[in-house]
Amino acid sequence: MQRLIMSWQKTLCVFLFAVAWGIAMDGWADDVVVLINADRLTGQIESVTDEVIRLRNPHLGEVVIPRKSVACFGPREKTAIPSLTATTAGSTNTWKNSLEFGFNLSEAEHNTRNLVLRWESHRDKKPSLLHLQALAFWGDYDGITTTQKSEGRAKYEHDWVRHWYWYNQLSAAYDRFRGLDLELQEGPGLGYRFLDTPSQNLAVEAGPNYLLRFETDHQRRQSFSLRAAQYYTWKINDRVSLNESAEFLQRTDDFAARQFRGELSLVMTLTRVLSLRLSLLDEYMTRPVLDTPENSLQFITSLGVTF
Repeated sequence: MQRLIMSWQKTLCVFLFAVAWGIAMDGWADDVVVLINADRLTGQIESVTDEVIRLRNPHLGEVVIPRKSVACFGPREKTAIPSLTATTAGSTNTWKNSLEFGFNLSEAEHNTRNLVLRWESHRDKKPSLLHLQALAFWGDYDGITTTQKSEGRAKYEHDWVRHWYWYNQLSAAYDRFRGLDLELQEGPGLGYRFLDTPSQNLAVEAGPNYLLRFETDHQRRQSFSLRAAQYYTWKINDRVSLNESAEFLQRTDDFAARQFRGELSLVMTLTRVLSLRLSLLDEYMTRPVLDTPENSLQFITSLGVTF
Protein backbone atom coordinates (compact mmCIF):
# COMPACT_ATOMS: atom_id res chain seq x y z
CA MET A 1 0.00 0.00 0.00
CA GLN A 2 2.79 2.42 0.93
CA ARG A 3 4.67 1.58 -2.27
CA LEU A 4 1.51 2.28 -4.29
CA ILE A 5 0.98 5.66 -2.63
CA MET A 6 4.61 6.64 -3.27
CA SER A 7 4.23 5.67 -6.93
CA TRP A 8 1.11 7.83 -7.21
CA GLN A 9 2.86 10.77 -5.53
CA LYS A 10 5.76 10.55 -7.98
CA THR A 11 3.37 10.49 -10.94
CA LEU A 12 1.48 13.49 -9.60
CA CYS A 13 4.71 15.44 -9.02
CA VAL A 14 5.87 14.79 -12.60
CA PHE A 15 2.53 15.95 -13.99
CA LEU A 16 2.42 19.12 -11.88
CA PHE A 17 5.99 19.95 -12.88
CA ALA A 18 5.04 19.57 -16.55
CA VAL A 19 2.03 21.85 -16.09
CA ALA A 20 4.09 24.48 -14.28
CA TRP A 21 6.75 24.31 -16.99
CA GLY A 22 4.16 24.75 -19.72
CA ILE A 23 2.51 27.73 -18.02
CA ALA A 24 5.88 29.35 -17.40
CA MET A 25 6.93 28.88 -21.02
CA ASP A 26 3.66 30.46 -22.12
CA GLY A 27 5.08 33.87 -21.34
CA TRP A 28 7.80 33.33 -23.97
CA ALA A 29 5.22 33.44 -26.76
CA ASP A 30 4.39 37.03 -27.78
CA ASP A 31 2.61 36.40 -31.10
CA VAL A 32 -0.34 34.25 -32.07
CA VAL A 33 -1.46 32.70 -35.36
CA VAL A 34 -5.12 31.65 -35.49
CA LEU A 35 -6.00 29.00 -38.06
CA ILE A 36 -9.32 28.80 -39.90
CA ASN A 37 -10.33 25.76 -37.79
CA ALA A 38 -9.89 27.87 -34.59
CA ASP A 39 -6.60 26.22 -33.54
CA ARG A 40 -3.94 28.63 -32.28
CA LEU A 41 -0.15 28.59 -32.46
CA THR A 42 1.92 30.93 -30.31
CA GLY A 43 5.55 31.99 -30.48
CA GLN A 44 7.49 34.69 -32.27
CA ILE A 45 6.67 35.52 -35.88
CA GLU A 46 9.95 35.62 -37.82
CA SER A 47 8.69 36.39 -41.33
CA VAL A 48 5.48 36.86 -43.31
CA THR A 49 5.05 36.39 -47.06
CA ASP A 50 2.09 35.99 -49.38
CA GLU A 51 2.52 32.21 -49.21
CA VAL A 52 3.62 31.33 -45.64
CA ILE A 53 4.13 32.61 -42.10
CA ARG A 54 7.25 31.46 -40.24
CA LEU A 55 6.70 31.15 -36.49
CA ARG A 56 9.30 30.25 -33.85
CA ASN A 57 7.64 28.11 -31.14
CA PRO A 58 9.50 27.21 -27.88
CA HIS A 59 8.48 23.54 -28.19
CA LEU A 60 8.11 22.91 -31.92
CA GLY A 61 10.94 25.08 -33.22
CA GLU A 62 10.31 26.82 -36.54
CA VAL A 63 6.80 26.24 -37.86
CA VAL A 64 5.91 27.09 -41.47
CA ILE A 65 2.19 27.86 -41.82
CA PRO A 66 0.49 28.28 -45.23
CA ARG A 67 -1.31 31.63 -45.46
CA LYS A 68 -4.43 29.92 -46.86
CA SER A 69 -4.82 28.13 -43.50
CA VAL A 70 -4.59 31.34 -41.43
CA ALA A 71 -7.60 33.31 -40.18
CA CYS A 72 -5.57 36.08 -38.49
CA PHE A 73 -2.21 36.72 -36.78
CA GLY A 74 -0.33 39.32 -34.76
CA PRO A 75 0.62 40.21 -31.15
CA ARG A 76 -1.33 38.14 -28.62
CA GLU A 77 -2.77 41.08 -26.71
CA LYS A 78 -3.88 42.89 -29.88
CA THR A 79 -5.14 40.04 -32.06
CA ALA A 80 -8.90 39.52 -31.94
CA ILE A 81 -9.84 35.84 -31.97
CA PRO A 82 -12.51 35.17 -34.63
CA SER A 83 -15.70 33.41 -33.59
CA LEU A 84 -15.80 29.64 -33.92
CA THR A 85 -18.53 29.86 -36.55
CA ALA A 86 -16.44 32.13 -38.75
CA THR A 87 -13.21 30.19 -38.41
CA THR A 88 -14.74 26.79 -39.13
CA ALA A 89 -16.64 27.84 -42.21
CA GLY A 90 -13.90 26.39 -44.38
CA SER A 91 -13.23 23.29 -42.28
CA THR A 92 -12.61 20.03 -44.09
CA ASN A 93 -14.05 16.60 -43.54
CA THR A 94 -11.09 15.25 -41.54
CA TRP A 95 -10.72 13.00 -38.51
CA LYS A 96 -8.76 13.83 -35.36
CA ASN A 97 -7.60 10.82 -33.36
CA SER A 98 -5.85 10.26 -30.04
CA LEU A 99 -4.57 7.15 -28.27
CA GLU A 100 -3.65 7.22 -24.56
CA PHE A 101 -2.05 4.70 -22.23
CA GLY A 102 -1.69 5.15 -18.49
CA PHE A 103 -2.29 4.00 -14.94
CA ASN A 104 -4.96 4.64 -12.34
CA LEU A 105 -5.64 4.16 -8.64
CA SER A 106 -9.14 2.88 -7.91
CA GLU A 107 -10.24 3.67 -4.37
CA ALA A 108 -13.33 1.49 -4.56
CA GLU A 109 -11.35 -1.58 -5.60
CA HIS A 110 -8.90 -2.04 -2.72
CA ASN A 111 -6.47 0.62 -3.97
CA THR A 112 -5.38 -1.50 -6.90
CA ARG A 113 -3.23 -0.12 -9.68
CA ASN A 114 -4.77 -0.58 -13.10
CA LEU A 115 -3.75 -0.15 -16.71
CA VAL A 116 -5.91 2.16 -18.82
CA LEU A 117 -6.19 2.40 -22.59
CA ARG A 118 -8.24 5.24 -24.12
CA TRP A 119 -8.96 5.90 -27.79
CA GLU A 120 -10.89 8.88 -29.11
CA SER A 121 -11.72 10.03 -32.60
CA HIS A 122 -13.95 12.81 -33.86
CA ARG A 123 -14.90 14.45 -37.13
CA ASP A 124 -16.05 18.06 -36.94
CA LYS A 125 -17.68 19.18 -40.18
CA LYS A 126 -20.17 21.92 -39.43
CA PRO A 127 -23.03 21.62 -38.78
CA SER A 128 -22.34 18.00 -37.73
CA LEU A 129 -20.01 16.36 -35.21
CA LEU A 130 -19.26 12.64 -34.86
CA HIS A 131 -17.39 11.50 -31.74
CA LEU A 132 -16.13 7.97 -31.03
CA GLN A 133 -14.55 6.78 -27.78
CA ALA A 134 -13.29 3.48 -26.38
CA LEU A 135 -11.91 2.71 -22.89
CA ALA A 136 -10.33 -0.45 -21.50
CA PHE A 137 -9.32 -1.11 -17.86
CA TRP A 138 -7.31 -3.99 -16.46
CA GLY A 139 -5.74 -4.36 -13.03
CA ASP A 140 -4.57 -6.78 -10.37
CA TYR A 141 -3.90 -6.83 -6.65
CA ASP A 142 -1.09 -9.13 -5.47
CA GLY A 143 -1.37 -11.18 -8.64
CA ILE A 144 -5.16 -11.47 -8.53
CA THR A 145 -7.13 -9.82 -11.34
CA THR A 146 -9.50 -7.25 -9.82
CA THR A 147 -10.47 -5.11 -12.81
CA GLN A 148 -11.43 -6.19 -16.30
CA LYS A 149 -13.84 -3.96 -18.17
CA SER A 150 -14.24 -2.04 -21.41
CA GLU A 151 -16.70 0.38 -22.95
CA GLY A 152 -17.29 2.17 -26.23
CA ARG A 153 -19.41 5.17 -27.25
CA ALA A 154 -20.52 6.74 -30.50
CA LYS A 155 -22.27 10.12 -30.53
CA TYR A 156 -23.59 12.17 -33.43
CA GLU A 157 -24.49 15.86 -33.02
CA HIS A 158 -26.14 18.19 -35.52
CA ASP A 159 -26.64 21.93 -35.10
CA TRP A 160 -30.30 22.88 -35.26
CA VAL A 161 -31.10 26.56 -34.64
CA ARG A 162 -28.85 29.13 -32.96
CA HIS A 163 -27.38 27.44 -29.86
CA TRP A 164 -29.57 24.34 -30.08
CA TYR A 165 -28.51 20.94 -31.43
CA TRP A 166 -29.91 17.42 -31.51
CA TYR A 167 -27.93 14.24 -30.90
CA ASN A 168 -28.10 10.47 -30.80
CA GLN A 169 -25.79 8.33 -28.67
CA LEU A 170 -25.02 4.61 -28.64
CA SER A 171 -22.82 2.84 -26.09
CA ALA A 172 -21.72 -0.70 -25.26
CA ALA A 173 -19.96 -1.94 -22.10
CA TYR A 174 -18.51 -5.10 -20.55
CA ASP A 175 -17.53 -5.55 -16.90
CA ARG A 176 -16.47 -8.95 -15.62
CA PHE A 177 -16.65 -8.07 -11.93
CA ARG A 178 -20.02 -6.33 -12.14
CA GLY A 179 -21.52 -9.35 -13.84
CA LEU A 180 -22.10 -7.66 -17.20
CA ASP A 181 -21.59 -9.72 -20.33
CA LEU A 182 -22.93 -6.85 -22.41
CA GLU A 183 -24.73 -3.59 -21.70
CA LEU A 184 -26.21 -1.60 -24.59
CA GLN A 185 -27.60 1.93 -24.33
CA GLU A 186 -29.15 4.15 -26.98
CA GLY A 187 -30.89 7.48 -26.77
CA PRO A 188 -31.60 10.68 -28.72
CA GLY A 189 -32.01 14.14 -27.22
CA LEU A 190 -31.64 17.90 -27.43
CA GLY A 191 -28.72 20.06 -26.33
CA TYR A 192 -28.03 23.75 -25.78
CA ARG A 193 -24.62 25.48 -25.98
CA PHE A 194 -24.27 28.30 -23.45
CA LEU A 195 -20.66 28.95 -24.54
CA ASP A 196 -19.10 28.19 -27.91
CA THR A 197 -15.81 30.07 -28.31
CA PRO A 198 -12.25 28.98 -29.20
CA SER A 199 -11.28 29.06 -25.49
CA GLN A 200 -14.44 27.89 -23.70
CA ASN A 201 -17.34 25.55 -24.45
CA LEU A 202 -20.29 24.81 -22.17
CA ALA A 203 -23.25 22.63 -23.18
CA VAL A 204 -26.12 20.82 -21.49
CA GLU A 205 -28.35 18.14 -23.01
CA ALA A 206 -31.19 15.80 -22.07
CA GLY A 207 -33.29 13.02 -23.56
CA PRO A 208 -34.68 9.50 -23.10
CA ASN A 209 -32.37 6.50 -22.82
CA TYR A 210 -32.98 2.78 -23.48
CA LEU A 211 -30.85 0.16 -21.70
CA LEU A 212 -30.51 -3.54 -22.52
CA ARG A 213 -28.33 -5.61 -20.17
CA PHE A 214 -27.11 -9.20 -20.49
CA GLU A 215 -25.74 -10.43 -17.15
CA THR A 216 -23.43 -13.36 -16.40
CA ASP A 217 -26.21 -15.23 -14.56
CA HIS A 218 -28.06 -15.47 -17.92
CA GLN A 219 -30.48 -12.70 -16.96
CA ARG A 220 -31.69 -10.29 -19.62
CA ARG A 221 -32.92 -6.93 -18.34
CA GLN A 222 -34.18 -3.83 -20.09
CA SER A 223 -35.27 -0.43 -18.83
CA PHE A 224 -35.92 3.17 -19.82
CA SER A 225 -34.27 6.18 -18.20
CA LEU A 226 -34.21 9.94 -18.42
CA ARG A 227 -30.74 11.23 -19.23
CA ALA A 228 -29.18 14.61 -18.44
CA ALA A 229 -25.58 15.59 -19.21
CA GLN A 230 -23.27 18.60 -19.05
CA TYR A 231 -19.92 19.29 -20.76
CA TYR A 232 -17.38 22.05 -20.19
CA THR A 233 -14.00 22.72 -21.84
CA TRP A 234 -11.62 25.55 -20.97
CA LYS A 235 -8.49 26.08 -23.06
CA ILE A 236 -6.35 27.82 -20.43
CA ASN A 237 -3.56 28.48 -22.93
CA ASP A 238 -2.08 26.79 -25.98
CA ARG A 239 -0.73 23.87 -23.94
CA VAL A 240 -3.05 23.41 -20.96
CA SER A 241 -6.78 22.70 -21.04
CA LEU A 242 -9.42 21.66 -18.51
CA ASN A 243 -12.22 19.25 -19.47
CA GLU A 244 -15.23 18.39 -17.31
CA SER A 245 -18.28 16.22 -17.98
CA ALA A 246 -21.18 14.85 -15.94
CA GLU A 247 -23.95 12.41 -16.87
CA PHE A 248 -27.01 11.41 -14.84
CA LEU A 249 -29.49 8.58 -15.57
CA GLN A 250 -32.79 8.15 -13.72
CA ARG A 251 -34.84 4.97 -14.25
CA THR A 252 -38.48 5.69 -15.11
CA ASP A 253 -39.85 2.50 -13.52
CA ASP A 254 -37.79 2.68 -10.30
CA PHE A 255 -37.11 6.08 -8.76
CA ALA A 256 -34.45 4.63 -6.44
CA ALA A 257 -32.41 3.31 -9.39
CA ARG A 258 -30.06 5.93 -10.79
CA GLN A 259 -26.55 6.27 -12.18
CA PHE A 260 -23.99 9.07 -12.22
CA ARG A 261 -20.72 9.44 -14.09
CA GLY A 262 -18.41 12.45 -13.80
CA GLU A 263 -14.92 13.15 -15.11
CA LEU A 264 -12.52 16.05 -14.56
CA SER A 265 -9.34 16.15 -16.68
CA LEU A 266 -6.33 18.42 -16.95
CA VAL A 267 -4.55 17.95 -20.30
CA MET A 268 -1.02 19.19 -20.98
CA THR A 269 0.29 19.35 -24.57
CA LEU A 270 3.97 18.37 -24.57
CA THR A 271 4.71 18.39 -28.31
CA ARG A 272 2.73 18.50 -31.54
CA VAL A 273 1.68 14.85 -31.05
CA LEU A 274 2.28 14.05 -27.34
CA SER A 275 0.05 15.04 -24.41
CA LEU A 276 -0.21 14.25 -20.70
CA ARG A 277 -3.58 13.81 -18.97
CA LEU A 278 -4.52 13.74 -15.27
CA SER A 279 -8.13 12.65 -14.70
CA LEU A 280 -10.51 12.08 -11.82
CA LEU A 281 -13.28 9.65 -12.83
CA ASP A 282 -16.23 8.89 -10.55
CA GLU A 283 -18.97 6.33 -11.29
CA TYR A 284 -21.92 5.79 -8.96
CA MET A 285 -24.78 3.28 -9.23
CA THR A 286 -27.54 2.87 -6.62
CA ARG A 287 -28.38 -0.66 -7.76
CA PRO A 288 -25.05 -2.37 -8.56
CA VAL A 289 -25.04 -6.00 -9.61
CA LEU A 290 -23.30 -8.88 -7.79
CA ASP A 291 -22.95 -6.83 -4.57
CA THR A 292 -20.19 -4.68 -6.06
CA PRO A 293 -19.49 -1.23 -4.51
CA GLU A 294 -21.94 1.52 -5.37
CA ASN A 295 -19.17 4.04 -6.03
CA SER A 296 -15.96 3.73 -8.03
CA LEU A 297 -13.45 6.59 -7.79
CA GLN A 298 -10.41 6.49 -10.07
CA PHE A 299 -7.36 8.74 -10.47
CA ILE A 300 -5.91 8.29 -13.96
CA THR A 301 -2.59 9.49 -15.35
CA SER A 302 -1.96 8.80 -19.04
CA LEU A 303 0.32 9.73 -21.93
CA GLY A 304 -1.39 10.27 -25.28
CA VAL A 305 -0.51 10.44 -28.96
CA THR A 306 -2.56 12.57 -31.38
CA PHE A 307 -2.65 11.70 -35.07
